[in-house]
Amino acid sequence: MEIIQGIFQAIVQIIIKTSPLWGGGLLFYTFMKLWLHYNQQKFISGITWTLLEVQIPRDIERTPLTIEMILSNALYQHTNKDMWSTWVDGAVPLWFSLEIVSIEGRVHFFIRTPSRLVSLVKSQIYAQYPQSRVQEISEEGDYVYKGPYAITPDGNWFLWGTEFGLSKPEFFPLRTYVDLGLDKPGTKENQKVDTMSSTVEALGSLGKGQQVWVQILIRPAVKKYPNKDSWFGSHNWIAEGQAFLESLQSPYTVKKEDGSKEIKLPDLVKEDVLSVYRKLDKLGFDTGIRVVALGKKGVCSQADFDMMRRNIRLLFRQFASQANNTLERRKGTSFSPWQDPYGKKVFRLKTEMLQQYRDREFFYPRLERAFSSIWPAFFVPDLRPQSFVLNTEEIATLFHFPGRVSESPSIERVESRSAEPPSNLPIG
Repeated sequence: MEIIQGIFQAIVQIIIKTSPLWGGGLLFYTFMKLWLHYNQQKFISGITWTLLEVQIPRDIERTPLTIEMILSNALYQHTNKDMWSTWVDGAVPLWFSLEIVSIEGRVHFFIRTPSRLVSLVKSQIYAQYPQSRVQEISEEGDYVYKGPYAITPDGNWFLWGTEFGLSKPEFFPLRTYVDLGLDKPGTKENQKVDTMSSTVEALGSLGKGQQVWVQILIRPAVKKYPNKDSWFGSHNWIAEGQAFLESLQSPYTVKKEDGSKEIKLPDLVKEDVLSVYRKLDKLGFDTGIRVVALGKKGVCSQADFDMMRRNIRLLFRQFASQANNTLERRKGTSFSPWQDPYGKKVFRLKTEMLQQYRDREFFYPRLERAFSSIWPAFFVPDLRPQSFVLNTEEIATLFHFPGRVSESPSIERVESRSAEPPSNLPIG
C-alpha cells in the first residue's frame, strides 16, 4: 500500500510541477477555439438570407441529373480561405438549405440561400426548368415561424424531431436515382420508379393540424479526418475512400516482371470498387439532414401524431443499400425514462431541435451547443449536429422536383405551362 501511495504522490507532484507547460497550452488552445468561434459567429450574423419556393409544372420531364447541374453550378460555393480570412474575419464556406415541407398534406419545395446568391440560384433553376415559378418568401411568410416557439408539457403542440447520419463511412454510397434507372431521359413515365414519388405520397397523406419539415443542409465538403499515424495530420473524404480502395484491391494485385501491376477482382469485389469510385467521382457536400414533425393539440390526437411519426421515421428507408450505405436516425428528441425521470431533458431537446431547424443551423453551432459535449451525454444532451458527406448524385436523389411521374395532387405546382407561339403565325 505504501508503494502505491508513493507512486500516486510522485505522479501528483509531476502534474503540479509541469502545470505551467500543459496548463499554458490548454489555455492557449481554449482561447484560440473561443476566438475562432466568436469571429465565425460575427461573420455568420452578417449574412442575409432569402427563402425561395420552387413550383414546377406537372408535365415537366426532367431527370434528377437536372438538380445535379444546379448543385454544381450554383450551390457548390467552394473557396480557399487564407489565415487572415479564417482567423480574423471568421469567414466560413456558405451553405444552403434544401427543404421539403408538408403543411396538412400540401407539399412545398424550398431552397434557402444567402441573399447575394439569389440571382445565381434563380437563373440556374430557370435554365433547367424554364416553365417553373421561383418565389421569394418574406421572413414573415416563412413557415417555420407559424408553429410553436417552444415545446412544453402544457403547450399546444406535439413535436418529434431527429437527425440522420450514415451507417458506414462516407465513401460508401446510398442507393441513387442512377441505380433505379432514372438517369435515362428516354424512359417512359409509366416505367420510372421515382424516389420522390414515395416521399411526396408520405408527406401528402398528412391530416389537419399535422406538419412535417424535412431539411437537407449542404456546404462544399471541408470535413477532415485525423491521420492514424500522426497527431496533427488530416485528410479528406476522397483520400479516405482512396485508401479503402487500395486496401480492397491489394489482395488481388499482381506485380509483373516489367514493374507494372495487374488487378484481377472477383465480381463481388468489383461491384464494391465501382460503387465507391462512382461516389468519389462527383463533387461532395458536407450534409446534415433534420426532420421535424408537428401536431396541433385539439386538432391532431396523440394517436394520430404517433402514427404520423412512425411513418416519417421510414422516409429515407428507400435509399438504403445493404451492400453500401444507409441513412439511420442519430440524435432524436427522446430519452429513456431512467435517464430523464422528470421529463425535463426531452423538452429541452425538442425546443433546441426546433430552434436549430428555424436557424438552419448545422455546421457552425452556437457556443452553448458547441461546448455541451465536454460533459457525458447522460448528464447533458449532446446538442452538436454531426455532418457527413454526400455527393451531388445522392443529394439529387433525396431532393428533386417530380414531374409527370408523380400524379399526387398535394404538390404545389405551376398551374399552367407557357408555350411558344407557332412559327407560321401571320403578323400584320
